[in-house]
Parts: sequence; structure tokens; C-alpha cells
Amino acid sequence: MEKSIVLALVLASLLYAYRLAGFLNRTVDTPYMDEPFHVGQARHYCAHEFSQWDPKITTFPGLYLVSLLLKSAVGLFGSLDACNLAALRAVNTYLFGPGSFFIMYDIVRVRHNPDSTVSLMYAVLLGLFPVHFFFHFLYYTDSGSTFFVLLMYLLTLKQAHKAAALAGIAAILFRQTNAIWLAFCVVEGSLRAVGMPQSRSIRELWLSFKVLFSQIPVLLTVFWPHISVLLSFAAFVVFNRGIVIGDKANHQPVAHIPQLFYFSLFSCVGLGLSTASPSRIYEFIKLPLCSLRNLILTVLATALVLLAIHKFSYAHPFLLADNRHYPFYVWKNIMRRHPIVPYALAPVYLFSMWSINRSLAEKTSLLWRIAFFACVAIVLVPAHLLEFRYFIVPFLLLHLNVGPSCFLLSGQPPLASRSLLNYGIHLLGFIAVNVATIFLFLFKPFIGPDGNTARFMW
Repeated sequence: MEKSIVLALVLASLLYAYRLAGFLNRTVDTPYMDEPFHVGQARHYCAHEFSQWDPKITTFPGLYLVSLLLKSAVGLFGSLDACNLAALRAVNTYLFGPGSFFIMYDIVRVRHNPDSTVSLMYAVLLGLFPVHFFFHFLYYTDSGSTFFVLLMYLLTLKQAHKAAALAGIAAILFRQTNAIWLAFCVVEGSLRAVGMPQSRSIRELWLSFKVLFSQIPVLLTVFWPHISVLLSFAAFVVFNRGIVIGDKANHQPVAHIPQLFYFSLFSCVGLGLSTASPSRIYEFIKLPLCSLRNLILTVLATALVLLAIHKFSYAHPFLLADNRHYPFYVWKNIMRRHPIVPYALAPVYLFSMWSINRSLAEKTSLLWRIAFFACVAIVLVPAHLLEFRYFIVPFLLLHLNVGPSCFLLSGQPPLASRSLLNYGIHLLGFIAVNVATIFLFLFKPFIGPDGNTARFMW
């Protein structure tokens, strides 16, 4: 029965993707936004012109290598053009998009071992996460990057560590910052290999560190492929004098600490009924009133957030000028509405970070959470530009580890009516956002400052 449901769901999804992709390709029949760089480079690879490189491209050629492999495979069966715009976009639509769904389904089963129907429901929900879903229909690196990070994480959970390292190489070829997630997989795999208990206090955390350090010789024999890749990547960064390949002037690293606040709020909004329920908001408000220690910690945390907003907030020129992206309107209509607004959001940021940590604490150890949040910080903080695309991988990893409990109500059976209602609200919310964003992209073009047709997108 389960296999039949999965098969029916996949066939329906592929049919929907086929029709939507076909309509999008007819409506947007020329490369759009960042696509001219990627499409042009892919066509150089299809023509085996490997010495040609667009200096505006910042990432390794993983996406173009996949397109070249598919072109070679298609060439065995005829003379179809596998490097036209529609065929290039199809790599994400039919390969990486559905592939990520299957991987997430498997991660939920391995990580949480819930009812198979619940695993399927949760994978569908995350597969429809709007920012993730949108880029399956364009020739961007995001879908492939996400696919290989998720595959690497799944293989780590299954203790197939050599295969995970290979998936890590592929992930880095799509986006260099994925090296951080490869390092995170080393931590995840080490915790599982050692069989670490749930560390919930500072004392237990210190004991966990001691256990891990005592097992380093054993862990090195298991994770040497990961470490070799990470050392090679570190050598590249030193030799390259930075992480990006091209367009370095527009991708200078900064200490953009509020990126963590934006991500936390974004993640809470993404699955809001679980992370921002009325009961949890009330619990947060009541927290500093419970003890003097809590009050002092709350005041200190608020002060640090306000300091980070004041000293480390950045607005990239692209964010201020490019009115084709939704972050432009968030910044213009919210963040720049009044000078006090960024500071007024400090309690909201605090709640978001506290709520995320609370949700993860039910499923993960303190050491795991430290490693995860450290990786999120290393990936996001150096980024000058606020782009919701940068949040896709950490968002999915976060919610894959929180698990289906984000929509299952406490004390309710998995498929109880109230739990299904909660899930349905999340699902319909994602579908509504997807319909709205795709509608705006396709049917509400406008003339940009350069006189060309512009479209709204993430």
C-alpha cells in the first residue's frame, strides 16, 4: 500500500512539474537573472570548451558537469539537443527536485523512525518548501547543491562514510560553502559512531568532549576521506585567497551577524504553527519571570542582539538596488521603514532562536546543537548579501532533525484529526505561497531600470 501511494504521488508530481516547467519555458524562453551566466557556461562545457570560463561565476562547475554527463548519455540515443534552455532547466526539475524529495523521505525514516505515512507526509511538506521548490524550475545551482548535501547527510546517518565523502565532493562542486556541511557530517557521524548520550548540561557537554577526544584515533580511521576532502578544500581557499572563484569584488566576506537572526526568524515563519504557537510564545514571555538567573540571561542576550544589529548590520548594494527579489521589498518596506525597526525586532529574533533551540533540544544533544549552529554561522555570517536561497540547506537540515513532531500535536496519535488539521494548514500555506510566487513570476512581469523585462522571484 505504501509503495503504491509513493508511486502515485511521484507520478502526479512529475506530471505537474512537466506541465508547469513546459509553461514556464514557453513564457520565460530566454535565460533569466543569473541563468545567462550558468547557461552560457554550460554550453561551453557541452561544446567541450573547458578553458572558457565566465569571470562572473562564483561556484565550481558541478552543475555544468552534470549537464555534460546527461548530454553524453542522451547522445547515445539520438541527436537531441540536451543543452538548450529547457533541457538544462530539466536537470533541476526532474533530477534534483524529485531526488531531494526521496532523500528527505529516507532521512525522516532513518532519523525518526515514524509511521511510513507520516514520513511521506513530512517529506512532501519539506519538498514544497517555497524557496526550495521555486528554483527547481530554473537553471541555478541551488537544487543540485541541496540534493548532494541531503544525500551526504543521509549516507552519514546510514554510516556509509566513504560514499558520504564522495557526495560531499559533489556538493562542494555545486557550492563551496557545502564544505562546512561536510564537516558537520563528520561531527554527526562521530557522535553516532561513539554512541554519545544526550548531553543536556555543561557538565555532560564536557564529558561528551572528553569521550570524543579519547576516540580520535578510531574516528580518524573512519573519517579520513572527509578530512582529506576538507584539507584539500582548505588548501584551495588559501591558494585562491578566498572561497569564491569569480566576481570577488561583489562577494567580499563580512561579519554579518544579523544573518543568524534573519535565518532564525525565517525558519520560525517557515513552519510557524510548531515553532511559534501561542503556548510557546507565552512560555517565552514567562521565561525571564521564572528566576533572577533567567532575567539576567534574557537582558544579556537582548543586549548582545542589539549590539550585533547596531555594529554588524550590512545592506549589500544588490539588496538596495535589485527590485526583482523579495528581500528588496522586505528591506525597503520593513527594515528601512524607520530606524528603530531593526532594534524593535530584537525580541522577535530572540524568540525565534530560543524556539528553534527548544525544538531541537527534544531530538538532539547539546553538542549536536552547538555543532549545527556553528556551521550555520560559518555559512551565513560571512555573506554580505541577504538572500533567502542561502537559507535552504540549513532550513531543511533543521526541520529534518526536528522531525514530524513539528506538526503532530502533543498527546495526539500521528493521524488524529487535529494533527492532520495542523499538517494541512502547513501544507496549504506552502502551496499558497508557491502558487503566489510562481503566478507573480510568470504573469506579473515589469520593465526594470535597464529597460528589460523583469520578474519577481525569491
